[in-house]
Amino acid sequence: MVQMLAMQRAFNYANAVTTVRAVLVVALIVPLFQWLTAAEADPGRTSGVPLAVALVALLAVALDGVDGWVARRLHCVTEFGARYDMEVDAALILLLCLPAARLLGGWVLLIGFARYLWIFLTVLFPRLATPVPSHRWRKAVAVLQALALVVAIAEITPRAAAVTLLAGALAALALSFGTQAIEALRLSRGAVPARGAARTGAAVPTRAEVPGRASEASEITTEITVSKGAAKPAGWRTGIAVALLWAVFTWPRSGPLTVDALLRVPAEALALGVVAVWLPLPRGRWGRGIARGGALIVGLALTVVVLLHGLDFGFSQAFDRPFDARSDYGYAQSAFDLLGDAVGRAGAIALLAVGALAVAALAWALTWSVLHVASLLATRRERGRPVVAIAAAAWLVVFAGSVTPVPGLPVASHSTVNLVADHVGRWTAAATDERTFGRVIEADPAAREPATALVGGLAGTDVLVIFVESYGRVALEDSPVAATVGRTLDASTATLADHGYASRSGYLTSPTFGGLSWLAHATLHTGLPVTSQRRYDQLLATRHSTLTGIFADAGWRTVCVDPANRSPWPPAREFYRCDAVYDATSLGYEGPRLGYPSVPDQFTLHAFAQRELTPGHAPVMAAVDLVSSHTPWSPIPPMLPVSALGDGSIYGRLDLSGSKVADVHDAAQETEGYGRGIRYSLEAVTQFLADLDDPNLVVVMLGDHQPNALVSGEGASRDVPVSIIASDPAQLDRIAGWGWSSGLRPAPDAPVVPMAAFRERFFEAYGG
Repeated sequence: MVQMLAMQRAFNYANAVTTVRAVLVVALIVPLFQWLTAAEADPGRTSGVPLAVALVALLAVALDGVDGWVARRLHCVTEFGARYDMEVDAALILLLCLPAARLLGGWVLLIGFARYLWIFLTVLFPRLATPVPSHRWRKAVAVLQALALVVAIAEITPRAAAVTLLAGALAALALSFGTQAIEALRLSRGAVPARGAARTGAAVPTRAEVPGRASEASEITTEITVSKGAAKPAGWRTGIAVALLWAVFTWPRSGPLTVDALLRVPAEALALGVVAVWLPLPRGRWGRGIARGGALIVGLALTVVVLLHGLDFGFSQAFDRPFDARSDYGYAQSAFDLLGDAVGRAGAIALLAVGALAVAALAWALTWSVLHVASLLATRRERGRPVVAIAAAAWLVVFAGSVTPVPGLPVASHSTVNLVADHVGRWTAAATDERTFGRVIEADPAAREPATALVGGLAGTDVLVIFVESYGRVALEDSPVAATVGRTLDASTATLADHGYASRSGYLTSPTFGGLSWLAHATLHTGLPVTSQRRYDQLLATRHSTLTGIFADAGWRTVCVDPANRSPWPPAREFYRCDAVYDATSLGYEGPRLGYPSVPDQFTLHAFAQRELTPGHAPVMAAVDLVSSHTPWSPIPPMLPVSALGDGSIYGRLDLSGSKVADVHDAAQETEGYGRGIRYSLEAVTQFLADLDDPNLVVVMLGDHQPNALVSGEGASRDVPVSIIASDPAQLDRIAGWGWSSGLRPAPDAPVVPMAAFRERFFEAYGG
């Protein structure tokens, strides 16, 4: 009976007016979502919302003053009415903020989320929930917000005036909440329950009903039940748990976490709320055990999600692609070795240990956060169920309308689900690709041709394929180092011409970006697009033909030179079929390691020539890797007289201050270091060829990939320069139809072909 009387008092004339306002708010959803969709599709031509939509919004704002007047006039002020009015106000303001944010910027969303932020703060700091007296100027602030938003979305005033008006509304709103917070903290001492109530466990009202306008946080009336021995929840713990989970759930898939991303509503958080308030659990030990076990599983899963986010972002910056869980784990050793070259082995181990501890701490924090939030919701199921249901329904509406006030960041977020789906999709796609690539490997046309028919036009000629590490198109165009690298190439072209060499240059599109050089090497050698570690591993397990293998069958002595290796590498002989293999341990180098490169490029080329290109030698086909231009591009030694190289110990006596890894602090310095490395490698090749003076020589010099995004920039191509250098002009005449530029510097409009297509074109040009 009491409940029926309460309902009769609640649903009165004033609340009927509020219901009309609620209907108007719902009616605004569809046209506003249509406008937002049009703005997303064509942001350049979309103006303000239609006049009819603005008039409906204005009517809803005007009726905001009617329901309160009716309630006071007819003496039907109720707690329900105040709360009902407040929620409709908040929904209207948040809805109007969406198109306003599209027109004026994401900062406008702060107006729409202010009320919900206040509620969140009252959970963290319960003293803020202390009721304060109503003030008319706060009611005026509420009206100002709504009117300013209507003016902004209808574009009644110029943009500058709308921005000023909304900024003033936001400032007034901040002042309103600020003064309310100060007043609540001042009055909070009177909200402490009586000692007797604490003993009996009675329900003690902490504030009286405060009639008035709905936009004031002080109009919310609550009760706190204090029972014997009950501990007061620590609001700051709840805040940390919610913030941590919110950050994980809203982290965008394709970039770092930003403030704009945090303003979204994640579906995963709503799912956690649904499970917490609706999932029945047995009481006692079994229930607690199930809850803790579930929280542990979810916490560990979220830890994996965070790691995948980080790996995706890191791989996109370094290699211009996301992380591939099926095969990229194999790069762990290479990454550790590179880190050891940069900071020392002890430093790398220390950083690895710190990283492991950080991951363990993250797993604990996420598990604790899940358990804390789920437990908090489970103890408030009756209140939490309608809130979660309404939030879920609102999320579905916003998702269906594709509301995206901030470009690229829709309000209805499901980033975590998308991330997992992407990785599962890549995993299954990789299995399909493995079968497809296997069939491509088996179809090896070169294996069915006589080797002399493929390279017979080079009979009696030494053939060198020289890879210059990280030598990408950015070294020649649109970078601070392009001018100096260009001058080096022009000077090298002139020097080689003085020694009887001619050259032509173009571009190849590498299968990799920022690193993983071996994918490019395998692509050039096999004529297959080796775009992933998985394909590389699959290829090396076969007997597919390679450039070195074909030259070996045609009678050349084949040589592999890889100064980056410090231990035996079986594929050099087993897959690439090299008769001789030179690495950091067999080139006779006794000098110090200079960062990642074990041996400086100048010494590598000199040692190779001394061992394999002596007078009267049989024709040699060699694959040579130059690594002085490998990241982190420091330190770079100077070019030395050949007579001073000796066993390389001279490098230990050089003053390389100012070019060490520790001296590189920002992108500009890294880019400059990259330029020094490329220039050094090119100068080393030029000096090597000038000193060699071989009358029967063809050199293919090319880059393996572009440097990472920090140097190349976002959205850079995968193009790398390639040059063919020959001492016999007739050998260059064979590629006259390729349209390549004369000299070592390719023209900006020089032809670009996939690196996987180069081998077949080479065979067509130099076949017997």
